[in-house]
Amino acid sequence: MHKIQTFSITCVHWASPPKAELIPWKPTDSVWSRIHIDFAGPKFNHYFLIVVDSHSKWVEVFKMKTITSAFTISKLREFFSRLGIPDIIVSDNGTQLKSAEFNDFTARNNIEHIFTSPGHAATNGQAENFVKTFKKSFIASVNSANLNNTTRDLDTIINRILLDYRNTIHCTTGETPAKLFFGRTLCTRFSNLRPPTVREVIENKQEIQKRNFKGKRNVVFKKGQSVMITNYKDPNNPSWSQATIKHKIGPRTYTCVYTHNNKGINRHLDQIRDQSFSLDDSLYYEMNETGNESLVLPSTSNDSKAKDPEWKPDAYSKNSDSATDEETPDGQNNQEGRKLRPRKDG
Repeated sequence: MHKIQTFSITCVHWASPPKAELIPWKPTDSVWSRIHIDFAGPKFNHYFLIVVDSHSKWVEVFKMKTITSAFTISKLREFFSRLGIPDIIVSDNGTQLKSAEFNDFTARNNIEHIFTSPGHAATNGQAENFVKTFKKSFIASVNSANLNNTTRDLDTIINRILLDYRNTIHCTTGETPAKLFFGRTLCTRFSNLRPPTVREVIENKQEIQKRNFKGKRNVVFKKGQSVMITNYKDPNNPSWSQATIKHKIGPRTYTCVYTHNNKGINRHLDQIRDQSFSLDDSLYYEMNETGNESLVLPSTSNDSKAKDPEWKPDAYSKNSDSATDEETPDGQNNQEGRKLRPRKDG
């Protein structure tokens, strides 16, 4: 009787002691430095190898028929070839992970293998948490799609889960796993729904302005070409002066040199015109009140009162060297030679 009482005391189910103080894993400084691995399943006749990067929370999932040491090593080699060999692997005490074959694999690759306490899954919380998330999402996706559970369908579901997870902001890091792992967000179908950027809006507005703009002139002047440029010695009544193209400094801007005094000045394309047209009395340009160039043609009327132009643009005269082209902001220069004025007919 005494032995029975003693045995019953030793077999009593005591309550678990209070939980120990939480000690988080030390954060890693770079991606793929420490990875946590675990297995999920079996579900639909498959196991799933879960791999979580501790720094970026990037996840990998591999569908497996068996979870032997050889098959596990084969899958680890597959993504080590793409992402590199980590420094540390954290796992539970599964037999396939404590085998001599797996120990030899980690030793030859200089990987530190840390095992969690048996029956204490919280130690490997990073992998365990994603196992729960994966199981819930995987089963919900299979049931909602009403699939036939073929290999192709399972792979499609896994890839979609991974794409969504990798591109979702993680509650711990405040960034997406893809952004921390690759430095960029993965492109998805939702990327096409984003609003246009400020640059795209500006470029669109500029294209509309170009289509609606009335100016169609597109002329390119060569270095050393003789031209006529606007002269603002009288800002209220600009005139034209002979000049030479020195060089191009912008898409529509040239540095020009006045012919009479070799003074350099910048002019826009709208302020320059070719000097190759005839300089006779019957054809010349003038600037109208709106500031646009207009071609003045000689009168073709047989009326005896029709007169030839009473004046010639001094800008085209060979005897205009005495005129000055100095531009003064106050426009007080009284010498207004080379200024084009409206043609007056009788």
